[in-house]
Amino acid sequence: MLNKFNFSIAALIDGDAIGPIAGILVSPDSTVETDGHQIVMVSAPEAQPSLFPADDGISEADDFTPFVLDKESALKLAKVMPKPKEGNAREMAVIDISTETDGTATLAVNDDERRTIVKSEKIVGVFPDVVRIIPDTSGARFEISFNSDILVPVLKAFQGFSGTLTMRLYAALRGVRIDAEADGQKMTAVVMPLRQVEDETAAQDAP
Repeated sequence: MLNKFNFSIAALIDGDAIGPIAGILVSPDSTVETDGHQIVMVSAPEAQPSLFPADDGISEADDFTPFVLDKESALKLAKVMPKPKEGNAREMAVIDISTETDGTATLAVNDDERRTIVKSEKIVGVFPDVVRIIPDTSGARFEISFNSDILVPVLKAFQGFSGTLTMRLYAALRGVRIDAEADGQKMTAVVMPLRQVEDETAAQDAP
């Protein structure tokens, strides 16, 4: 079973991409998207019992050979799926067992109001082996955690201002400085890591 986030990464695919990188790699344990400059991988959520009635003709595949799903089909699935809520299998998509036996991928989403079944020709070709080039977390010098609801809007502020931005990391508990320049104009932002924000809040609340 896969959820909305497994398919929404297809929005990052370059519209001019051809071959396997024009889609997402779907496997039993994750989905992956890449354009050679960036990689996004989303693990599969915890498995839950299927809710598809037998008369739908859908037989969930417990295991299957990874395949490449086209961008349009992936985004269609992401659109019809609500944001995941804990314990709700209706927000999952299942891979039909027929996907394993032919060149067509069949994925299905079920909820209280409708059932959506998407059939798509698998993209032929070898998807890049991106897993081997994703750095292992054990090799990191230090870790910095951010509130994504804060970091993402700040990064979007740079979009359209300059095609290049520079991020400077000083230490695990210090803010990250982000700079960009265009036509003599400069933009600078500092985003504080989660731990520092939490520590400062705790200090302020202390008696």
